[in-house]
Amino acid sequence: MSPAPQPQPHLRHAFVWLIATMICVHACMATTRVTASLWVLNQGYGEASVGMLLSLFAVAPIGLALWA
Repeated sequence: MSPAPQPQPHLRHAFVWLIATMICVHACMATTRVTASLWVLNQGYGEASVGMLLSLFAVAPIGLALWA
């Protein structure tokens, strides 16, 4: 059995950048969820408004999952 071919160096480099970008996007989304809910509460809206706002953060992933 021959050994598996090694990925090319530029693909390995791109994969590292892709993972780093996804980590940064996840951190930004988590921070935005917290700050948006605190801002809405600070503006005087109720807990139901915060729940509605947080549920809207799930619309994009659901849409992308249905499209895939």
